[in-house]
Amino acid sequence: MKQLRDERGFTLIELIITLAIMSMLIGGMAAAFAITGNANAKKYANKIDAKMDILQSKSLGKSGYYYMYLFLQDGSVHSLICTRNDGTDEENRLGYMSLDELKAGTDQATATGDGAVNVIKQASDIGGSAIEVGLTSSTSTKITTKLDTSNMIKIGFDKSDGHFTCCKIADGKTNSFDNRRMIIKGRTTYAIDMVESTGKHICDYAK
Repeated sequence: MKQLRDERGFTLIELIITLAIMSMLIGGMAAAFAITGNANAKKYANKIDAKMDILQSKSLGKSGYYYMYLFLQDGSVHSLICTRNDGTDEENRLGYMSLDELKAGTDQATATGDGAVNVIKQASDIGGSAIEVGLTSSTSTKITTKLDTSNMIKIGFDKSDGHFTCCKIADGKTNSFDNRRMIIKGRTTYAIDMVESTGKHICDYAK
């Protein structure tokens, strides 16, 4: 006797249950992905904010003029805190560093046309290629001037009272406070708001 095959397939209820389970799995994965992106942006913003604390402390507590540069190298944002003594008071006060010097990461005395350049290095990898860093003069989350491979961000504090003397996309040859907010963008956006007159800087989720 010939046996009949079961060709019923999925019932409507089974299909609904399957789709519901798939929706929950996809939703959970998307939430985890968003949380990871949020955590990374926050982590990188906190790293930069902590470097500002170190820079401000050095500026107030030691002789010489200290500056922090943020620059892109190998697809990642790096920071370097430096001081230099090259025989010219103005150059020392402005803490001039070229982009080539930053990328070379020199941490010993090197010969230049002006004399010996002493760089105190605290270089670290801030964030990967998915992170964007830039500056704006407003309170918005839109980056006005973005950090890229051809420029650098320079930050400085005054030695007497710790107020900001410099925050700009710069070639390093001048000091000015052109921006009040640093934007760090991953899958979410964080900002470091800076108060020029006091040197206060606040890192938080940017709305």
